[in-house]
Amino acid sequence: MQKNLNEWLNHLEQNCSPKSLGFNSFKDIVKKMGLSKFTCPIIIVGGTNGKGSTCHYLKNILQKSGYNTACYTSPHLLVFNERIEINGKNCSDIEIINAFTKIANNTNIKKLTYFEFITLAAFYIFQRYLPDIMILEVGLGGRYDPVNVLKADISIITNIDLEHTERLGNDREQIAFEKSGILRANQFFICADKNPPKIIKKIARQLPVKFIQISATAGEAPIKIAKKTATILQKNFNFTINKQHVEQGIYMGKPRARFQLLQTDPELIIDVAHNPAGAKFLAKQLSERTKARKTIAIVGILQTKDAKNILLPFINLIDEWYCIDLKTPKAIPSQNILTQLRFLGGKNVHDCITAKKALEFTLRDAQKRDRIVVLGSFYTAAEIINAYDEGKY
Repeated sequence: MQKNLNEWLNHLEQNCSPKSLGFNSFKDIVKKMGLSKFTCPIIIVGGTNGKGSTCHYLKNILQKSGYNTACYTSPHLLVFNERIEINGKNCSDIEIINAFTKIANNTNIKKLTYFEFITLAAFYIFQRYLPDIMILEVGLGGRYDPVNVLKADISIITNIDLEHTERLGNDREQIAFEKSGILRANQFFICADKNPPKIIKKIARQLPVKFIQISATAGEAPIKIAKKTATILQKNFNFTINKQHVEQGIYMGKPRARFQLLQTDPELIIDVAHNPAGAKFLAKQLSERTKARKTIAIVGILQTKDAKNILLPFINLIDEWYCIDLKTPKAIPSQNILTQLRFLGGKNVHDCITAKKALEFTLRDAQKRDRIVVLGSFYTAAEIINAYDEGKY
């Protein structure tokens, strides 16, 4: 019997199925357990990048407006509890353990994926709190994602770019088809992609949906989406949200590890850029910043990611690289990243065993006006943040 949350999470990692139960079968479990009976508005957020930031700004605005929020996001950065939030606060270990126990007693854990299981747990917790609104982030794709068993009153697609091509398709049209599965007939749909693939517009017309196109850069999109969503809630769902609430919610800031500046001179910037689109945007942000004397990168990447196209945008921006082995079997070995970087033309590439060592070396050797950039994965960001906090630099 699992005694604490870490034991539970290890148990799920070891015993959950690598293969999905199937969307309809999962939907049947949700109905059977009574986990689809929500009366509050539901917002489902999909897209390639910016999903987490969009959810973050939305819940901040709604909380400042006095509403009880339930927010489900993934992946987490530092602790699992971040994934399931009530009113901006992580659910406690005991709440999550109780939910896990309930789900395990009513399902066959070996037939559910890890994400299916924890999604059921999130729904169970949310039902107990009776929130005024739910914000759900898509884990992968959209059409067959577990959160999509619930009907979205407002569907959001932040942008469309190449990711998880082995499962979602090899071009933007195919990927957009999967992501547009979260749209619902006669409900609101916000799209912030600059040039939405044709299939999205076609599906939006066929359903039909109340289609709202937002023009925004990648950096602007989460805030603009949150503002537009607040307007929709006010005009169509009887929510009271004034301009001051919106500004207060935005002023609370973006989530951690999104171009987060941990220190200055030398700068230490943390970003979870973990796909080609995210890497391009981070590279753009760096190129627009005041030029550093020297830019050093600490990088760790997961095996499921497109390492070549994550690294490529930085080749002419980074003066020195530290490749690290992450504390997960899912990671690409640091030596393989080093080899890839050298093949791409990366300069001064080093193999470093751990995130802690890489941080020690870079901060020890960095001079004033230098810049250290951490990128490649949520795992990379988390390990560096933990090392930084422990080291009290």
